[in-house]
Amino acid sequence: MSVTSRWPSSRRSSRDTCLTTLARGSIFARMRHRAAVTALSFSLSLLAACGSDSSDPPAGGAAGSGAGGSPGAGSGGSPSSGGASSGGASSGGASSGGAAGSTGALVDLAGCTEATASDKSGGGAIVTAGAGGPKYSPACLKIKVGESIEFKGTSSIHPLVGMTTVGTQPNPIGPESTVDKTVKFDAPGSFGFYCTNHGGDGASSGMVGAVYVLP
Repeated sequence: MSVTSRWPSSRRSSRDTCLTTLARGSIFARMRHRAAVTALSFSLSLLAACGSDSSDPPAGGAAGSGAGGSPGAGSGGSPSSGGASSGGASSGGASSGGAAGSTGALVDLAGCTEATASDKSGGGAIVTAGAGGPKYSPACLKIKVGESIEFKGTSSIHPLVGMTTVGTQPNPIGPESTVDKTVKFDAPGSFGFYCTNHGGDGASSGMVGAVYVLP
């Protein structure tokens, strides 16, 4: 007896239907798999085509921009800022003022300017300390090279000192003195002076003054 004959006809029909459904499902699954593989292959091909497009700007553009723009900005900005920096430093007030003072150029100090200083050139210039209060009279004056100034009223109350932190150096007014003295100025420049009790070295107010010596 054959194996098929062992199955009733109704059961054989159900079994055939089941096998047919499985076969169709398998075929459908294979078709879906192939479709998926085809779609994936198409996507990869499209992606490769897009990535190799010679007109794509990121690689060329970014590189060009980075190589051209960055060095350009660096080489342009660096000299520019360097020039401004060195220019500012060399022509700046502090650097320029210090250099000018040491070489005899006239600079503002002790609240005085050469333009507003009293002209005492011609000989016989006198600066009096403590006349009418803790101040010098005149506090700002100008003379010519080779002339002298007599400092009067100098005492332990109003000690006289030449400024050393500003103006032309060396300063012929010299260190602290508590007696009257006459100072001769043999070089042009701006020379500050102050009272140690009522002024200060480099101060622009208080008991301070300046001598402008003109060539």
